[in-house]
Amino acid sequence: MKLDRLPRLDPAEARLRETVPAALSGRRCTGGTLVAHIPAVPPTVRWWYACAEGAAFAILLDGGRDARLLTDDGPAAAEALEACEPLLREIELGLGIALVPERLDETPPLAPAIDVTVLHAGAARQRVLLALPPGLALHPAAPEFAPELLGAVGVRVAVRIAGPRLAPHDAAALAPGDLVLLGTPLAATLHVPGQPPFAGRFDPAAAHFVPACPPLRSL
Repeated sequence: MKLDRLPRLDPAEARLRETVPAALSGRRCTGGTLVAHIPAVPPTVRWWYACAEGAAFAILLDGGRDARLLTDDGPAAAEALEACEPLLREIELGLGIALVPERLDETPPLAPAIDVTVLHAGAARQRVLLALPPGLALHPAAPEFAPELLGAVGVRVAVRIAGPRLAPHDAAALAPGDLVLLGTPLAATLHVPGQPPFAGRFDPAAAHFVPACPPLRSL
């Protein structure tokens, strides 16, 4: 397989594509969590808030509703901007930049588009499309750990199920083809690399393991 037709990416743009999502994803905003990524196909946007140094942004969602501007309506643009202020502030803090709109621009920026979304309980509540020129000086801050963004990470584990307890004479009477009915859930032990085993119950039909409650310590 030849890879000689891959598009060439400017080093500054490559750094921006790596730095911005890493600096923004996981930040907290109005009770939600920021998630930033580079969309394969950016959403269609007509009007952009143009800022200094070639930066721009477009508001896509506000309160879960479509907030894209259809005209250069000043009052509507100001209202949408005010509603999105907490998200823009988090972007500024995360990247060490200032996003102060100077005008509404209908011309799409040439800078790479970065999708920044605020998730509340897994649902998108606010969303902006951020365009930053590769040469823009960034001063990213490390976000706090956001475990809710790790829901799709797979971990290799092992579940060991204790065999059924049979009397010796019952076990001796078993022949090939006999069935041993087991109650569910089954007593089992969950083994995770680097962690002590967890005792609990395992339901094979649902592939669900429930750890046993630890004993209460007396005070």
